[in-house]
Amino acid sequence: WIREVRKMLTEVVGGDVGTSVTLDRPAEEVAAVTAGVGVQKEAESWAQHLRNLVEMEWIEEQRQVRERLIDWPLDRLLSEGLALIGLCAELLSQLSPGRLRVRFTVA
Repeated sequence: WIREVRKMLTEVVGGDVGTSVTLDRPAEEVAAVTAGVGVQKEAESWAQHLRNLVEMEWIEEQRQVRERLIDWPLDRLLSEGLALIGLCAELLSQLSPGRLRVRFTVA
């Protein structure tokens, strides 16, 4: 992060940035530019963190559904609203090979 700030400062100042800097531009402009880099990196990092959390949650939900379908008795699946029985399927159309549009009705 510090290297990136130094790079941005070098661009803003127009020369090498050692341990001290003499600015030809207002400090507010330099601060805005360098803060933008940090904020953008933080935002990207946070967005990636959220994507990872959503992916982990999705994987866990899929695991739970598979576990329930395998381990739970049909009566429990029905009482929890996770299964329906006695339905009839009506083919409405074939959208593309392998993709069907179907209507389910109670028998």
